[in-house]
Amino acid sequence: MRKGLCSRSSRKKRNSRVQSVCKVFAYAALGALLVYLSGCAAPQPHLMATPVVFKDGRLDFIPHLPPPLRTTRLPVFYATTRAPVRGADVLSYSNSPGKELRLGVAEIRLGAPGWTFDELMASDWTSDVSRPRPGAVERLEELGTVPRETATSGPEQALIQRIDAQLATLRNPTGRRSAS
Repeated sequence: MRKGLCSRSSRKKRNSRVQSVCKVFAYAALGALLVYLSGCAAPQPHLMATPVVFKDGRLDFIPHLPPPLRTTRLPVFYATTRAPVRGADVLSYSNSPGKELRLGVAEIRLGAPGWTFDELMASDWTSDVSRPRPGAVERLEELGTVPRETATSGPEQALIQRIDAQLATLRNPTGRRSAS
């Protein structure tokens, strides 16, 4: 009888310890999995915080911006020597240097998907380093590579034409336009 009481009590203690150890291992495994997965997650793209000079209420640059450019989607013209990476019909660039100078246009979204221009402008007052605004490169269009010759190449000319077309949408206070 004594043996039965001891073994039942021992079993309960042993089961309790086994359950405690199993819980600790389960939590440790879950924690390790979360750390592993967070290490694999890509960082969320965001915009830099609004420079302090733009938070000065006496400065209002918006009236100088033509209405067609009051948008959350803008072209950004680029030249890069980074190596291209193509995957699933999506172009991006690695951090590794490439062998050629590549020219292109990136379509950039400023703010969260669905934001209006007014919401983007309102975020200027609240954004800071601890609360960055969202933004993303939505599409890259590579115009081509620049050959190592002195004449202006097709991709260079295409980039120049696209920049000139964008500049033509801006007001020029002197009334002069750049020559193409």
